[in-house]
Amino acid sequence: MPEPVIVKIDSKTYSIPILTGDMDNVVQQMNQNKDAIERSRQRMNDAKAELANNSNALLLMYIQQTGQFPPE
Repeated sequence: MPEPVIVKIDSKTYSIPILTGDMDNVVQQMNQNKDAIERSRQRMNDAKAELANNSNALLLMYIQQTGQFPPE
C-alpha cells in the first residue's frame, strides 16, 4: 500500500491513506499540479531576473549617452 498523502486544507493537515486506484490517480494529478506550479514559479523568477538585468542595461546605456543619471 502506498504511503499516506499529507494534505493541508483550511489550515488543517490530514494524513490520507490511499485506498483505491482512483485515489492514486488524484494523487498523481496533485503531483502534476505541484510540478506545474514550480515550473511557473521558476519562469516568474527568471523573468524577474531578466527584467532587473534589462533595467540595469537601460540605465547604463542612458548614463553612457548622457554622462549623467536620468531624473528620478
